[in-house]
Amino acid sequence: MATRRPRARELEQALRTLEAAKAAQDKEDKKKRWTSEGIPGKVWAAIARPPQGSMRDLYRHTLTPWYWGLSAAGAITAQEALVAATDVGGAASLGLVTAGAVATANAVPAWLRSARAAQQHPHAAEWAARESGHTRLVANVGAAGAVAAHAVGLSVGWSPDLVALAGLTGLGVLGTAAARYWQWHRHNTVVLNPAAAKAARLAELKARDTRVESTVVDADELVRRLQERWPTFVAASNKALPGTELSEIERTDYGATAVLHLAAGSQEKATVDAALGRVASGLKLSPGALAVEDIEPEPGQEPDSSIVRLRVVSQATSDRKVPLDDGRSRVLRQGNDILVRLGEYIDGQGDAAWKLYDKDSMWGGFVAGKTGAGKTTVVETLVMGAFETGCTVVIYAKPQKGPSPRIAKHAHWTVEADPASRSRMIDGVIKLMEVRGLINELHDTSEFAPRPDWPGVMVVIDEFHEASAQIEAAGKGRLNRIAREGRAVGVVLVGASQGFGLEGFCQDDMIRSNMTATNAISMKLSATQAGIFKREMGLGVNPGDLPDPQAHIRNKGLAYSLGGRSLPFRGAYAPQAETEELMAAARARAVAGLDPDSEAALDQGSRGAFANRHERGRGRREEVQRMLADMRNGVAGAPPSGGAEAPGRERVDHQREAARGGRPVPPRLPRQVVIDIAQAREAKAAPAPAGRRRSPAIEGVMEVLHEQGPTTTGVLRDALSGREGCGKAAVDTALKTLSEEGAIAKTDASRKAPWKLI
Repeated sequence: MATRRPRARELEQALRTLEAAKAAQDKEDKKKRWTSEGIPGKVWAAIARPPQGSMRDLYRHTLTPWYWGLSAAGAITAQEALVAATDVGGAASLGLVTAGAVATANAVPAWLRSARAAQQHPHAAEWAARESGHTRLVANVGAAGAVAAHAVGLSVGWSPDLVALAGLTGLGVLGTAAARYWQWHRHNTVVLNPAAAKAARLAELKARDTRVESTVVDADELVRRLQERWPTFVAASNKALPGTELSEIERTDYGATAVLHLAAGSQEKATVDAALGRVASGLKLSPGALAVEDIEPEPGQEPDSSIVRLRVVSQATSDRKVPLDDGRSRVLRQGNDILVRLGEYIDGQGDAAWKLYDKDSMWGGFVAGKTGAGKTTVVETLVMGAFETGCTVVIYAKPQKGPSPRIAKHAHWTVEADPASRSRMIDGVIKLMEVRGLINELHDTSEFAPRPDWPGVMVVIDEFHEASAQIEAAGKGRLNRIAREGRAVGVVLVGASQGFGLEGFCQDDMIRSNMTATNAISMKLSATQAGIFKREMGLGVNPGDLPDPQAHIRNKGLAYSLGGRSLPFRGAYAPQAETEELMAAARARAVAGLDPDSEAALDQGSRGAFANRHERGRGRREEVQRMLADMRNGVAGAPPSGGAEAPGRERVDHQREAARGGRPVPPRLPRQVVIDIAQAREAKAAPAPAGRRRSPAIEGVMEVLHEQGPTTTGVLRDALSGREGCGKAAVDTALKTLSEEGAIAKTDASRKAPWKLI
């Protein structure tokens, strides 16, 4: 493309424009020269705001009394100069100075307790809060000095010798008044230059955890990265957020913060959320260390969506452990809402909470995370908080593997992991809902407000994907009904699993959407599951960006919360022994049980399982002990599989070794299993004796149908698995035989319909 050289007239016009702009700028600079933006402002900034890391900045706490003393001396000098210039004297002048000095002596200590003073004069404000009496005493001494100086000036007048004497006296008074302040800082304040301070913080981290990497970044380094890297690696034209600017970049207790100005009309908060990974890359940080939040407008102002708050959390802050016992209750009450504190946001600015009750409902939820992320710890904290409400009954459906021993021990009802027990429990909960619905109808209400005599019911289902499949197989739609209708009568589901995909909710989106309507906690997830959480919950954060809990112990317990901030929180934690003590203490304050109507409904619906829960628990424990004993006893005296023992080889007592190691040893199989096929066929073809069933499978099928009612083929197989003679083929044969005999039949014509007794 051809270019055109500018004409002489155009060059002359451009030159005149530049000269006019320069003249206007010079004129503006002259106007500002003696204002707060000019020389006086620069001088004041050089005096009052020393450069960060300079000697005056490092020893600002030591120089604070001198700053205030020089300010007081300047005020007294100005006072006397003004009196001399106006020729005002007498008692009126002395009274005016006295009144002003007394008012100042009372106003200054009060002002030092304000938030503005804490920001502008942190050391003086800290001392005023720590030693309020000493602060008032010093202020009154200063006021007395001003009155005494004025009285001297009125009586004898000021001379050079008298001014020098007054100055020396003032120095002595200042040293005496500040001695207590200096003494405290001498014993309690350590001055380190920035490099040494960073090294000290790193040394403290390494003392806490010897495996901490050398890449830990402190708050000063975070501020530097925001100042230096943002314009080049984030806000440049071809970077993540082109045209953006940062202002008010400050160091905080948790890291750094800044105000982010977006390009109006082309960017919004969602734009920043979507680009957070690239922003973190530009700053050389983890995406989990960044959070973007709206800024609340000042009273009377409209919110500006082009301005947001950027928070950067240092690694040292996010690594801090959150104690389970922090001296406060796990329960928060905000108006009509009752919440349970699960942990603390990694910047230390507030708690992540689970909404358990509001003014008319009870709310359940879901906790998801990879294996080892800390789901059980979060659920234990939630259950502990539910106990502390004093109006919540907890039912715990144990998983087949890895149950929480603390919840299992202290829950009001612990349900075993077999399909029959789970199915009875769900039937009981539905019956309870029906009865409570009738009671609400009787009282003309559709709301639920928890009370000790009308408690909420929290059904905790661990490994929800596995338990829900069994429950729905025994009777489809029951979990859907509880999730949809339960909250209005104080019954909720709390699930825990490895993700938020529909495969974990029996392919039923109604179960997922109702369970996660208010509470959803996501810990580290796989990329697929993290994408589902981000999409379905409508959040800008991605749980997949959380650090892998398997990589380092400090990565455990980090999670995002639906309805919370866009920053991860760390779940509260305590060692197992301490958690057991805290759980037991919370259980002691919990409600004793259900109201009589709800208890009767739960027991009736579960076919007596609730009333017999303690006997069933003891029976299960005895059964496990008996199984272990049988296995160990079965090994005793069994010859090795090769026949006779090898000569000179000592025989191993497997029973004793198992007892010593605390592990079960399965019994050895017989060396030979001889089956006469012809005899077996004849026995199968022979008619069954009258009054007696022909196989354990037939007996088992009849028993299960009698106890559970209509049951599908899959549930029958699961219920009888493990019994001798009750394999899959044997159960199918038993069903066919009983159907041909007319003892059982399908409930309808469907191939998957349940079997029932005739």
